[in-house]
Amino acid sequence: KETPELNNFSHIICGAGPLTVNVAKNFEAKFGKRIIHGYGLSETTCYSCYLPLDISKEEHQKWMQDFGYPSIGVAIPANEMSIHDEQGNALEEGDRGEIVIRGVNVMKGYFNNPEANEKAFTNGWFRSGDEGVYQNDEEGKAYYFITGRIKELIIRGGINFAPLEIDEVINKAPGVKAGIAVGFENDWYGEEVGAYVELLEGEKENSEQIINFC
Repeated sequence: KETPELNNFSHIICGAGPLTVNVAKNFEAKFGKRIIHGYGLSETTCYSCYLPLDISKEEHQKWMQDFGYPSIGVAIPANEMSIHDEQGNALEEGDRGEIVIRGVNVMKGYFNNPEANEKAFTNGWFRSGDEGVYQNDEEGKAYYFITGRIKELIIRGGINFAPLEIDEVINKAPGVKAGIAVGFENDWYGEEVGAYVELLEGEKENSEQIINFC
């Protein structure tokens, strides 16, 4: 297919849905434009963080490709971000937990819904419902990553699995065009991990090969 020209674009903004390393890498290689990955919610007035525009090409590629997930960047000046555990305690660099946000751009609460507000806020922090993690750069600036929706975690034998993380691996398997991980009930483990997979045209089904790769 003919590649459209993007000469009038300096970069492409991406948000509102999952972005995989593979898709980001292929897009930037094909079109020669940076993806500025960001994250936010309606409750936080859209963007709460985004990948900086003023970092080098090498730095950009590192944050987009080297950590298993494309980074959603650093917190904007209007708000703070952190990663908390279920009790509302701040977690250390590299520890997974819930992405929380506070600042002047965060809503005051849901209208006439005290029950929802009680669940949404802990110690002044808005709880996003998204699982994430952060890594510091050399200057100590936190770069955030979203690893999945907390409610979508697959709990197999007491161990949490993020479907988005499994998706990344499936989509790198030989012969696979696209794949998504799902959880289903299991008598032994409570939940088991499964996947829906679409193969590349002309490829024959080989479940064992894909499972072994994963």
